[in-house]
Amino acid sequence: MIKKALKETFDQLLGLNASLWLQVVGMAISMALGVTIFSTYHSQGSTLELTLLLLTELFIVLFSISTFSIYLSKSAVKRSEKLGLRKTLGTSSWNLFLETSAQTTFLLMVSIVLSIGLIDVGMLLAGLSFELVLQSIGILHYGVLLLSVFILSEGMLFIIQGVALAPNARNEFEETTLYEKNWFLNLIKVLCRLSILFGLFALVSFVLLWFSGAIGMRATVLEIIFYIILITWWALNRKQGKIN
Repeated sequence: MIKKALKETFDQLLGLNASLWLQVVGMAISMALGVTIFSTYHSQGSTLELTLLLLTELFIVLFSISTFSIYLSKSAVKRSEKLGLRKTLGTSSWNLFLETSAQTTFLLMVSIVLSIGLIDVGMLLAGLSFELVLQSIGILHYGVLLLSVFILSEGMLFIIQGVALAPNARNEFEETTLYEKNWFLNLIKVLCRLSILFGLFALVSFVLLWFSGAIGMRATVLEIIFYIILITWWALNRKQGKIN
Protein backbone atom coordinates (compact mmCIF):
# COMPACT_ATOMS: atom_id res chain seq x y z
CA MET A 1 0.00 0.00 0.00
CA ILE A 2 2.81 2.42 0.88
CA LYS A 3 4.57 1.65 -2.40
CA LYS A 4 1.37 2.37 -4.29
CA ALA A 5 0.87 5.64 -2.41
CA LEU A 6 4.42 6.75 -3.18
CA LYS A 7 3.99 5.85 -6.86
CA GLU A 8 0.78 7.87 -6.96
CA THR A 9 2.55 10.90 -5.49
CA PHE A 10 5.52 10.47 -7.85
CA ASP A 11 3.19 10.27 -10.84
CA GLN A 12 1.43 13.45 -9.73
CA LEU A 13 4.77 15.27 -9.53
CA LEU A 14 5.78 14.04 -12.98
CA GLY A 15 2.34 15.04 -14.24
CA LEU A 16 3.07 18.57 -12.98
CA ASN A 17 0.16 18.60 -10.53
CA ALA A 18 -0.02 22.34 -9.78
CA SER A 19 -1.47 21.98 -6.29
CA LEU A 20 1.12 19.42 -5.21
CA TRP A 21 4.06 21.34 -6.67
CA LEU A 22 2.81 24.44 -4.87
CA GLN A 23 3.29 22.61 -1.56
CA VAL A 24 6.71 21.24 -2.52
CA VAL A 25 7.98 24.65 -3.61
CA GLY A 26 6.50 26.32 -0.54
CA MET A 27 8.23 23.89 1.82
CA ALA A 28 11.47 24.19 -0.18
CA ILE A 29 11.46 27.98 0.07
CA SER A 30 10.79 27.87 3.81
CA MET A 31 13.76 25.51 4.25
CA ALA A 32 15.90 27.69 1.99
CA LEU A 33 14.95 30.75 4.03
CA GLY A 34 15.89 29.11 7.32
CA VAL A 35 19.20 27.80 6.00
CA THR A 36 20.03 31.15 4.36
CA ILE A 37 19.51 32.97 7.66
CA PHE A 38 21.79 30.50 9.39
CA SER A 39 24.37 30.63 6.61
CA THR A 40 24.60 34.42 6.47
CA TYR A 41 24.52 34.89 10.24
CA HIS A 42 27.57 36.72 11.63
CA SER A 43 27.65 36.18 15.37
CA GLN A 44 29.99 37.74 17.88
CA GLY A 45 29.01 35.17 20.47
CA SER A 46 25.93 37.04 21.72
CA THR A 47 23.48 34.77 23.52
CA LEU A 48 20.58 37.04 22.56
CA GLU A 49 21.47 36.87 18.86
CA LEU A 50 21.79 33.10 18.98
CA THR A 51 18.41 32.84 20.72
CA LEU A 52 16.80 35.05 18.07
CA LEU A 53 18.41 32.96 15.35
CA LEU A 54 17.01 29.70 16.76
CA LEU A 55 13.58 31.24 17.33
CA THR A 56 13.48 32.58 13.77
CA GLU A 57 14.27 29.16 12.36
CA LEU A 58 11.71 27.48 14.64
CA PHE A 59 8.94 29.91 13.69
CA ILE A 60 9.72 29.52 9.99
CA VAL A 61 9.43 25.74 10.29
CA LEU A 62 6.17 26.02 12.27
CA PHE A 63 4.80 28.50 9.72
CA SER A 64 5.57 26.19 6.80
CA ILE A 65 4.17 23.14 8.61
CA SER A 66 0.89 24.83 9.52
CA THR A 67 0.55 26.18 5.96
CA PHE A 68 1.24 22.77 4.41
CA SER A 69 -1.23 21.20 6.86
CA ILE A 70 -4.00 23.36 5.42
CA TYR A 71 -3.43 21.48 2.17
CA LEU A 72 -3.36 18.14 4.02
CA SER A 73 -6.68 18.86 5.72
CA LYS A 74 -8.32 19.84 2.45
CA SER A 75 -6.97 16.69 0.81
CA ALA A 76 -8.35 14.57 3.65
CA VAL A 77 -11.85 15.85 2.90
CA LYS A 78 -11.54 15.09 -0.81
CA ARG A 79 -10.35 11.56 -0.08
CA SER A 80 -12.80 10.82 2.72
CA GLU A 81 -15.21 8.73 0.64
CA LYS A 82 -12.30 6.73 -0.78
CA LEU A 83 -10.93 6.22 2.73
CA GLY A 84 -14.36 5.14 3.95
CA LEU A 85 -14.59 2.50 1.21
CA ARG A 86 -11.12 1.18 1.97
CA LYS A 87 -11.91 0.97 5.68
CA THR A 88 -15.01 -1.04 4.78
CA LEU A 89 -12.74 -3.40 2.83
CA GLY A 90 -10.53 -3.87 5.89
CA THR A 91 -7.88 -1.17 5.66
CA SER A 92 -6.95 0.04 9.13
CA SER A 93 -6.53 3.65 10.19
CA TRP A 94 -2.90 2.84 10.99
CA ASN A 95 -2.27 1.79 7.38
CA LEU A 96 -3.90 4.97 6.14
CA PHE A 97 -1.70 6.99 8.48
CA LEU A 98 1.44 5.19 7.25
CA GLU A 99 0.51 5.85 3.63
CA THR A 100 -0.06 9.54 4.27
CA SER A 101 3.16 9.76 6.29
CA ALA A 102 5.14 8.06 3.51
CA GLN A 103 3.78 10.53 0.98
CA THR A 104 4.61 13.47 3.26
CA THR A 105 8.13 12.17 3.89
CA PHE A 106 8.70 11.82 0.15
CA LEU A 107 7.48 15.37 -0.49
CA LEU A 108 9.74 16.71 2.26
CA MET A 109 12.75 14.96 0.74
CA VAL A 110 11.95 16.44 -2.67
CA SER A 111 11.58 19.84 -1.00
CA ILE A 112 15.01 19.54 0.66
CA VAL A 113 16.68 18.73 -2.65
CA LEU A 114 14.89 21.66 -4.28
CA SER A 115 15.80 23.97 -1.39
CA ILE A 116 19.53 23.30 -1.94
CA GLY A 117 19.20 24.55 -5.50
CA LEU A 118 17.15 27.56 -4.37
CA ILE A 119 19.83 28.51 -1.83
CA ASP A 120 22.61 28.28 -4.41
CA VAL A 121 20.75 30.24 -7.09
CA GLY A 122 19.26 32.72 -4.60
CA MET A 123 22.63 33.59 -3.07
CA LEU A 124 24.14 33.95 -6.53
CA LEU A 125 21.45 36.45 -7.53
CA ALA A 126 22.02 38.31 -4.25
CA GLY A 127 25.72 38.59 -4.99
CA LEU A 128 26.72 36.03 -2.37
CA SER A 129 28.83 32.91 -2.79
CA PHE A 130 27.12 29.85 -1.35
CA GLU A 131 30.32 27.85 -1.76
CA LEU A 132 32.24 30.30 0.44
CA VAL A 133 29.44 30.37 2.99
CA LEU A 134 29.35 26.58 2.99
CA GLN A 135 33.07 26.45 3.62
CA SER A 136 32.76 28.87 6.54
CA ILE A 137 29.97 26.95 8.31
CA GLY A 138 31.24 23.50 7.28
CA ILE A 139 29.54 20.81 5.23
CA LEU A 140 28.88 18.72 8.34
CA HIS A 141 27.11 21.58 10.11
CA TYR A 142 25.14 22.33 6.95
CA GLY A 143 24.03 18.70 6.72
CA VAL A 144 23.07 18.64 10.41
CA LEU A 145 21.02 21.81 9.91
CA LEU A 146 19.08 20.33 6.99
CA LEU A 147 18.56 17.09 8.92
CA SER A 148 17.30 18.99 11.97
CA VAL A 149 14.81 20.95 9.86
CA PHE A 150 13.67 17.71 8.22
CA ILE A 151 13.19 15.86 11.53
CA LEU A 152 11.32 18.78 13.12
CA SER A 153 9.06 19.15 10.07
CA GLU A 154 8.41 15.43 9.89
CA GLY A 155 7.59 15.14 13.59
CA MET A 156 5.17 18.06 13.55
CA LEU A 157 3.48 16.84 10.38
CA PHE A 158 2.99 13.39 11.92
CA ILE A 159 1.02 15.05 14.72
CA ILE A 160 -1.04 17.14 12.31
CA GLN A 161 -1.78 14.10 10.13
CA GLY A 162 -2.94 12.15 13.17
CA VAL A 163 -5.36 14.95 14.02
CA ALA A 164 -6.51 15.30 10.40
CA LEU A 165 -7.27 11.58 10.10
CA ALA A 166 -9.09 11.43 13.43
CA PRO A 167 -12.63 11.60 11.96
CA ASN A 168 -11.74 8.75 9.60
CA ALA A 169 -10.58 6.54 12.47
CA ARG A 170 -14.10 5.70 13.66
CA ASN A 171 -15.25 2.09 13.36
CA GLU A 172 -18.24 3.03 11.22
CA PHE A 173 -17.36 5.51 8.52
CA GLU A 174 -19.61 5.71 5.49
CA GLU A 175 -19.14 9.07 3.86
CA THR A 176 -18.21 12.67 4.46
CA THR A 177 -21.07 14.00 6.56
CA LEU A 178 -21.69 17.50 7.82
CA TYR A 179 -19.82 16.55 10.99
CA GLU A 180 -16.63 15.67 9.11
CA LYS A 181 -16.84 18.80 7.00
CA ASN A 182 -17.27 20.95 10.09
CA TRP A 183 -14.35 19.13 11.73
CA PHE A 184 -11.99 19.89 8.86
CA LEU A 185 -13.35 23.40 8.43
CA ASN A 186 -12.58 24.16 12.08
CA LEU A 187 -9.16 22.50 11.77
CA ILE A 188 -8.30 24.63 8.73
CA LYS A 189 -9.38 27.78 10.57
CA VAL A 190 -7.10 26.88 13.50
CA LEU A 191 -4.19 26.15 11.14
CA CYS A 192 -4.71 29.46 9.32
CA ARG A 193 -4.61 31.37 12.60
CA LEU A 194 -1.57 29.46 13.81
CA SER A 195 0.27 30.07 10.55
CA ILE A 196 -0.43 33.81 10.82
CA LEU A 197 0.89 33.80 14.37
CA PHE A 198 4.05 31.84 13.49
CA GLY A 199 4.65 33.99 10.42
CA LEU A 200 4.46 37.18 12.48
CA PHE A 201 6.73 35.75 15.16
CA ALA A 202 9.27 34.74 12.51
CA LEU A 203 9.16 38.21 10.97
CA VAL A 204 9.57 39.99 14.32
CA SER A 205 12.48 37.79 15.42
CA PHE A 206 14.15 38.23 12.04
CA VAL A 207 13.79 42.03 12.19
CA LEU A 208 15.32 42.05 15.66
CA LEU A 209 18.11 39.83 14.40
CA TRP A 210 18.76 42.17 11.48
CA PHE A 211 18.81 45.27 13.73
CA SER A 212 21.45 43.55 15.84
CA GLY A 213 23.72 43.57 12.78
CA ALA A 214 23.94 39.79 12.59
CA ILE A 215 22.53 39.63 9.05
CA GLY A 216 24.04 41.47 6.06
CA MET A 217 22.05 43.73 3.75
CA ARG A 218 22.35 41.59 0.61
CA ALA A 219 21.27 38.49 2.52
CA THR A 220 18.37 40.47 3.99
CA VAL A 221 17.03 41.35 0.53
CA LEU A 222 17.12 37.69 -0.49
CA GLU A 223 15.38 36.62 2.71
CA ILE A 224 12.66 39.26 2.31
CA ILE A 225 11.94 37.87 -1.17
CA PHE A 226 11.62 34.40 0.37
CA TYR A 227 9.22 35.78 3.00
CA ILE A 228 7.03 37.39 0.34
CA ILE A 229 6.83 34.12 -1.61
CA LEU A 230 5.93 32.23 1.58
CA ILE A 231 3.15 34.72 2.35
CA THR A 232 1.81 34.20 -1.18
CA TRP A 233 1.93 30.42 -0.62
CA TRP A 234 -0.01 30.83 2.63
CA ALA A 235 -2.63 33.04 0.94
CA LEU A 236 -3.17 30.51 -1.86
CA ASN A 237 -3.48 27.63 0.60
CA ARG A 238 -5.92 29.57 2.72
CA LYS A 239 -8.04 30.36 -0.34
CA GLN A 240 -7.97 26.74 -1.56
CA GLY A 241 -8.54 25.45 1.98
CA LYS A 242 -12.18 26.57 2.08
CA ILE A 243 -14.50 23.56 2.16
CA ASN A 244 -17.60 23.88 0.01
